[in-house]
Amino acid sequence: MHLHRTTEPRQHNVRHSRLLAVRTEGRSQEGGFTLAELVVVVMVLMVLATVSLFVINMGASRGRALYHEVLGTVQSAQYFARDTGCYPADMAILINPDHTGGGAGLSGCQANLAHWHGPYLQGAFTNGQNVALGDDVTGEQGGTLSIQTGTWLSGAPSMAGRGNTEIALLAGPVTPDVQAAFCRRCGGCAPAAGQSTCFTLGVNEVGYVFATQ
Repeated sequence: MHLHRTTEPRQHNVRHSRLLAVRTEGRSQEGGFTLAELVVVVMVLMVLATVSLFVINMGASRGRALYHEVLGTVQSAQYFARDTGCYPADMAILINPDHTGGGAGLSGCQANLAHWHGPYLQGAFTNGQNVALGDDVTGEQGGTLSIQTGTWLSGAPSMAGRGNTEIALLAGPVTPDVQAAFCRRCGGCAPAAGQSTCFTLGVNEVGYVFATQ
């Protein structure tokens, strides 16, 4: 009798312990994540972070490339003006002097094409009267670079003492991240940055004022 009484509680305790273990395991699976699930979540977050960083870097790289493209074209337009006495009426004449036929400069100025010593733009392609920009620079299809006159920076401190009509290169369409990166390279864009010679038009175009008349 003594052995029977001591053996039975031990068997009962073993069964009770196994039942508690099963219940505890069930609660763990229902209320939390397994190690495999946590690993999957971490990997997904890492992939998303990598993709986001790639997109940010791509926008910054394109904005930087666009900024240098604009500066190079500004220099070409200035060389054209030095040789012919006028800023170009459009971008195509920087590549081909026969493009406009009459050789008209900007705002009706008659460019002296006898002194044309171009091409002033190397390796550029035209889209009508404008320079074509690749989507590797703008992030958008059909981007162009054009020369225009206007008053985008009128009243800005950066225009103090200059002529009333501004001459600028306009690039677009561009993606918002390219626009933001371009403005950072230019030290900000008007109207937010009053000392800048760069400006934005909407969310998909940027401009660079380089002369007045």
